[in-house]
Amino acid sequence: MEVLKPRGKSVLTVAASGDQAFFYKINGASHVDTFDISYCAQVMMNVKTAAVQTLDYTGYKEFLKSIKSANTDIMSVPKFPKVSVALSQDAKRFLNAVRGQKYRLGSGTNFNPMTAAQYKKLRAGVNAPFNFIWSDVMGLSGHLTQKYDQMYMSNIFQYNCDKDKNVRLIQDLLPFLNDGGEIMLCVTPFFRSFELDVMRNVAKDLEKFVQIRLEATRHQQYAIVKKL
Repeated sequence: MEVLKPRGKSVLTVAASGDQAFFYKINGASHVDTFDISYCAQVMMNVKTAAVQTLDYTGYKEFLKSIKSANTDIMSVPKFPKVSVALSQDAKRFLNAVRGQKYRLGSGTNFNPMTAAQYKKLRAGVNAPFNFIWSDVMGLSGHLTQKYDQMYMSNIFQYNCDKDKNVRLIQDLLPFLNDGGEIMLCVTPFFRSFELDVMRNVAKDLEKFVQIRLEATRHQQYAIVKKL
């Protein structure tokens, strides 16, 4: 978020466990839409959003911990009845359909380092489920109906190491960026060297028609594509 500086910006981000959308709102994004290839991502994001709306800081942490340790499904954890009042009907139908099956957040259950003050900001900024686009990344542009200031493509290169496909992906998304808007592509330390090479080669191809820079932090390497 220190790199992206999303305050006041409209954002499209991977849904995943919902943490990206949450931290965008904590850091002042004016509007956040999400997408994912997995419908489960929408359900889990909706569950966590409902928990934010109904639980205090301590209760939220306890709820996530309960989900992680539950022997059956989410609906069996103690705080679920309170959370369920804020769930969408679609999420309730899904959870009823998988009742009795262990359905967890996986790695997303781990409570990201969020302070009580940040949680307060989150509760103030999140009063409804995030808009969710159910799509794989290569078909994403066909579902977009508005422009964004930022698009966050977290770990896309982990699953798509075809240089030409990645170049086409960026080209397809550019029309849905506002002038001066940015697409951020991230890779994390568990990537193999050839995956990093793919990102570097994509950057070389994109240099012809966009402004792009490669940077690195202690935890990840990333490319930022800026629409001219």
